[in-house]
Amino acid sequence: MSQRIITTILIAASLALPGIPLSAYAADGSVTIESPKDGAEVSANEGVKVVFKVNHTANGNHLHFYVDNGNPTIVRKWQGSETLPPLGAGKHEICIKEATVDHVLTGLQKCITVEAK
Repeated sequence: MSQRIITTILIAASLALPGIPLSAYAADGSVTIESPKDGAEVSANEGVKVVFKVNHTANGNHLHFYVDNGNPTIVRKWQGSETLPPLGAGKHEICIKEATVDHVLTGLQKCITVEAK
């Protein structure tokens, strides 16, 4: 193997989080929001349960969940669900963004729009 490939493997292995296999690290990463679906109608009186799965990048440490670019909710898991507070009536954008240990966004993200009624 070339020195560059070996170095890349060693760096990736050193960044792996305990309990997460190295195969879980995607080269470019991906974010999937399973529910609610983009364009879905949600109740304005109830919290919004967001079901998600993230294949994070090597620099990813945690997630920021945003509603309409407000203050983020910090989430320290790569898949599962997170219930956001009730939304006021109207259209809202929900975004999941990957962040480094220093809370710098990596660019890996997914956004959907929902309508609260």
